[in-house]
Amino acid sequence: MGEPYDDFTLPAALYYDSISHYEQASIHQENGDQVAAERYSRSALLAAFGFFEAQLNQIAFAYAAAHRDRLGQIETDVLEEKETALDDQGRIVRKDKFYRTESRFSFLVLFLSGQDFNRGGETWQRFCESRELRDIWTHPKPPFYTWSLTPEKVRTAIVSVREMFISLSAMMRCEPPLWLRPIDEVLDGVKRDSPQ
Repeated sequence: MGEPYDDFTLPAALYYDSISHYEQASIHQENGDQVAAERYSRSALLAAFGFFEAQLNQIAFAYAAAHRDRLGQIETDVLEEKETALDDQGRIVRKDKFYRTESRFSFLVLFLSGQDFNRGGETWQRFCESRELRDIWTHPKPPFYTWSLTPEKVRTAIVSVREMFISLSAMMRCEPPLWLRPIDEVLDGVKRDSPQ
């Protein structure tokens, strides 16, 4: 097996996938094809949260790798989603440990910026509502027919996951990634670049 391969473009690809699939959902909804609109809406929602988690992990793992010599074990564990513990034979082992998305993001914000994320603000509330919507579609339970996923709800989710990283960049007093453009700017660029 070769060297590990890391695709640093994955968060951006997932973000743009979510916007592309949202656009397709909107087109199909306008054309009255509800089945296709829901299919693209599901795909867009899952891609948006795939972007969120990939970007969160990329930041956390990079920080852990760059500052390993200055971090305590608990900080390294949280950043890398691990838990250092004793096994039954008394050996120290590191096991996978998954944290709630909101908790890990809040830890990362506090850790990197020295400030608490405003959990009472509109950005946080929209993110939590969108994450709940994602959870419904990631872990579906009957009765399935009662759900209504619309392109409008998906758009809110895409905007909210982007806003979380824009807010983190502002708190750290640094520029967000250049590729993390607003949804309307991306869609306008696609329309401008497509053949007439």
